[in-house]
Amino acid sequence: MMNSTSPQLEDGFIRIATDIAKYLAKTYMSSYESQIIWAIFIKTYGFNKKEDWISNSQFVEITKIEKAHVSRTVRKLLNRRIVTQIGNKIAFQKDSKLWCRLPKQATVTQTGNPVAHLGQKVAQMGK
Repeated sequence: MMNSTSPQLEDGFIRIATDIAKYLAKTYMSSYESQIIWAIFIKTYGFNKKEDWISNSQFVEITKIEKAHVSRTVRKLLNRRIVTQIGNKIAFQKDSKLWCRLPKQATVTQTGNPVAHLGQKVAQMGK
């Protein structure tokens, strides 16, 4: 149970290797991706598990992110290989060498207009 005055280790804790924290500190993630990663840590490492079946409604409850955004964000993390899924169980991928890096976020086109590369989509900036 969470203490109403201040968090206490006696109320539960998540043990994460320092190297994992270092890898994550160097990795660009959206706010939603970061929130989902923390929810995975809570549901797995917080209960001394490496993987767990985590429903979208559990992600919604923990993060307060809308269900449609949860599905999309989990899919993005799976595509980036930051998390893995076998059957219904999801896990954090500890080997950061397997993660897919995002391309540079902004480049200049031949016309001189900056564009943002968002996965497969390209959005024109500055308008």
